[in-house]
Amino acid sequence: MRIRGKHVVTFAAVALMSLPVWARPETTPFVVDAPTQIGTTSLQPGQYEIKVEPNGDHVTVYRNGKEVATAPCQWITLDKKPAQTTVMTSEGRVTEIDFGGKTAAVQLH
Repeated sequence: MRIRGKHVVTFAAVALMSLPVWARPETTPFVVDAPTQIGTTSLQPGQYEIKVEPNGDHVTVYRNGKEVATAPCQWITLDKKPAQTTVMTSEGRVTEIDFGGKTAAVQLH
């Protein structure tokens, strides 16, 4: 049985369109030791989880499974893959999240 070029192209197109279905959101635990701002929300000390969808334009913060904050973000490419996931803060604000083992990161506005 021969596979025609047209069928191969069709299969490849379908596979590429379904890639976002396979993509998983990036999630990371986040421990807040002092009040910290993310977007317009102030997070009080405690344990949180941050989630961002692939190619998403915002991060979502959860505490005990409940959404407590969202903030706009943009994806950036890092020069090298960090060894671990790091949530960066500056002056009491979350500014960037670098995902361990990936060159993709998000910057918060």
